[in-house]
Amino acid sequence: MSALLPPSIIYVADYKVPIPEDISHKYLTLDVVEYSELLPEEESKAFLWSRLILQSVTQQFQPSMGRTLKVVENYTNSLTLEGGFYNYCSIDIREKYVALALSILPINICLTLFKDTHFWEELSTVRFPPFFLNWIERQPDPRLAFSQLWAAKICLFKRNDPTIRLTISPEDTLMVEGSCASLHESLSFWQVDNWLATVQGPALNSVLTEIRTPEKTIGLLKGTYVEASIE
Repeated sequence: MSALLPPSIIYVADYKVPIPEDISHKYLTLDVVEYSELLPEEESKAFLWSRLILQSVTQQFQPSMGRTLKVVENYTNSLTLEGGFYNYCSIDIREKYVALALSILPINICLTLFKDTHFWEELSTVRFPPFFLNWIERQPDPRLAFSQLWAAKICLFKRNDPTIRLTISPEDTLMVEGSCASLHESLSFWQVDNWLATVQGPALNSVLTEIRTPEKTIGLLKGTYVEASIE
């Protein structure tokens, strides 16, 4: 069954770039804009860019279907979607980055900046039992291992499902055990430079990743974006 599901997607974008007024007026609804005005400035920018990215997904993957991905807006970082391939979206914000994970099944994302784990050795002894501390010490890059473990724990906290838990696989990697018989629980990590994007959910057999530029999001919304050819 899981092989028939569309791949999940992770987007990471820089939300510091101002949104052009014409884009804001055309693609952001009044209730979304009004809600953003209640948020702190940086959170407001990330919130608005996340909604624009979600709207651009239709143009990226379903431009000929004449359907629009609709956010069932509840003003949280865990959204339900309608009208497209994906039913769920999870959002996380760190400094200048906003990260989105889309899936047909429930999914959660955690974006970790490596500079936030500067005191990882001290934190690990406080936060994790010996079982996981020993695993961290066995890894070639203990700081990266700590970041993965930290992010995986946050994803499971967001998931809030007592039937699943984090453990170590026979291959000595992090894994999630769950009670679902037909779809196995999964973890996926995407590391770029100074950050790590971690997603958790059922049946994450294939995960697409994209560092989304503001220019591409706007171009997709306008229908003017053309993927550059590789020579």
